[in-house]
Amino acid sequence: MSPCRTRIIRSRRRPNRLDPWARVDVRVCGVRFDKQIIAAMNKPFEPLSEVRVDVWLWSARFFKTRSLAKHAIEGGKIDLNDDGCKPAKALRVGDMLKISRGEEKLEVEVLALADRRGPANVAQTLYRETETSRATREAAREQRRLIGMNGPLKRPDKHARRDLRRMKDAS
Repeated sequence: MSPCRTRIIRSRRRPNRLDPWARVDVRVCGVRFDKQIIAAMNKPFEPLSEVRVDVWLWSARFFKTRSLAKHAIEGGKIDLNDDGCKPAKALRVGDMLKISRGEEKLEVEVLALADRRGPANVAQTLYRETETSRATREAAREQRRLIGMNGPLKRPDKHARRDLRRMKDAS
């Protein structure tokens, strides 16, 4: 077996004339790393003391995009420590968030901070849902199941669509 070698490869074409090392590849054991990745790996790790609320909601996977989290905050769907908040409000460990998503209402305690979106199992370690919130959510889910609000089990076929149109046109 050959030992791992580190090779620095400088491309012939420079995408940025101001920075001659803009396109530098470093290969370690055959794996390619960009200059930005190498710089990030050499930077010391500093734990976050605070992070924006919209960024944390996005990184904890409550919302798919940061702009959706921002719109939810601006719409009054998110409360921080029983107060309204703005998207740029600083969030700290130990804060309580009340989150309303459609019919779901969550009350979570912030356990850790993150400013980047990671895997779902890592995102679940960022918060803890309160027991009252979990019980309320389960009761609401059971109530919806008993009423039958889950919607149809399958798409309507041709005849069912015609019946639906007739009912809508009749009223």
